[in-house]
Amino acid sequence: MRHGVLEAEAVVCVDADLMSIGPEWIRDLAQPLLDDRCDYVTPQYARNEYDGTITNNICFPMLRGVLGTRLRQPIGGDFGLSRSFADHVLEQRWVQTTREFGIDIFLTCCALFGGFRVAQTHLGAKVHKHSAPKLGPMFSQVVGTFFERLVAEPHAWMKEVTKTDLPLLSEVARSDPQGLPIDYKEIRQTTLEHYADSHTVLARHLAPKRVKTVQRMMDSQIMDLPSELWCECVYDLFHGFAVSGEEQRPQVIEALKPLFFARVASFYKETLELGHEESEARIVEQAELFHAHRAGLLERFGVRDAASPEARSEVKHRG
Repeated sequence: MRHGVLEAEAVVCVDADLMSIGPEWIRDLAQPLLDDRCDYVTPQYARNEYDGTITNNICFPMLRGVLGTRLRQPIGGDFGLSRSFADHVLEQRWVQTTREFGIDIFLTCCALFGGFRVAQTHLGAKVHKHSAPKLGPMFSQVVGTFFERLVAEPHAWMKEVTKTDLPLLSEVARSDPQGLPIDYKEIRQTTLEHYADSHTVLARHLAPKRVKTVQRMMDSQIMDLPSELWCECVYDLFHGFAVSGEEQRPQVIEALKPLFFARVASFYKETLELGHEESEARIVEQAELFHAHRAGLLERFGVRDAASPEARSEVKHRG
């Protein structure tokens, strides 16, 4: 026995609120570990485009941006861990949010930053309880943990990287994603309420032109935060998080929250008339945009010439 746990050959974790899990989920999450094909198995799903908003707008695009890694569900909640990777996780520094909603992104960062073999497996449609009621606390804990891990391990991403599509270990028949109700007015109201407490911090960390643009949007109460502006705001505030003291960092995360809700509302309007596949393509395009702006993120930290060749080419083309 090590670390007070059993000597398991593989560990499988799944969300407690699943309504679509079957025996094949356990097989597809565990078998690649038992076959020694990888150390960390992450899921792919047929998932509603309005489900997983933190995944779609922060975790997926930022991992694509800073590491070049296309890992579609970094906080999916359903994972497989090899024994060696589980031991590694237990040896890392855990903060309070790691023990809460931040655990999923913590595991994913540990795997990617630690050089473990990571793969994806398709599990079909994910049907579970809608997370909207707990979205505010979840955002704070997930993004706080994510930013903390990035700041703690700059060697993992402050360098030249190459775009990487992780292997997909299984394919399943096409599934229809879970239907979800969306309340645009409620999202807009949540945005405005959070912004009232955050504009001072935003003014401190956002570039001045972005402060003005965000203020105009909030004054109009019409949510219009396109992907490119969202990307630049996230990178501004991540840098602000990194250079702030530990006591101020939660304030930066909270200041990002109204912009996140504004982006969720904007995406809803952008895709209202689109099908699932077209909406998914928009999510992927946003992630690629985060990668295209990687050089700008690194320059905020005083690092030059470390953007990936693809990002440099994309920025030159867009310019």
